[in-house]
Amino acid sequence: SPTTASRTVAWRMLLPVLTECGLDYETNPAATDVMSLINDSASVVVYHFKAVYARARPWQATACGKTVAALFPPGHVLHPGHGSYPSGHATVAHCWAELLGTLLNDPFRKKRARKAADHVARRREVAGLHFESDSTAGRALGVAIAKRILAANRLTDVQIEALLRPS
Repeated sequence: SPTTASRTVAWRMLLPVLTECGLDYETNPAATDVMSLINDSASVVVYHFKAVYARARPWQATACGKTVAALFPPGHVLHPGHGSYPSGHATVAHCWAELLGTLLNDPFRKKRARKAADHVARRREVAGLHFESDSTAGRALGVAIAKRILAANRLTDVQIEALLRPS
């Protein structure tokens, strides 16, 4: 079972996407259980590809003999110790934007959720943690995961109800 801390981190990362969808899961255990299940499943896929590609982070790669400074450099407690490609934050944010946008059946909210997911990914680029191509791959992977969840009817009616009516 996911810890309260991991749920809080996931909720904060996804807050911009959830806000654009008009949802707040912070105080709803049923919704956060579903969120954790989906986030954990997406993470398995992300970390598989991170291991396969083992791509250097921007601060590890050199361009014209220069490296990019990172917000969380090696040795920092928040330093990511795994590969850069694909971006896990981009994957999860776009998975949720696609999933919730489709379940809500609201094109306006879906568009705004996608923009919020793009912003989550872009912040990681600005922080020197990802390349733009990491975010692009994360976007495609997140959308594919959401579409697979939806096409396979992986969510029960109770889970969908918890996601769409969290309070």
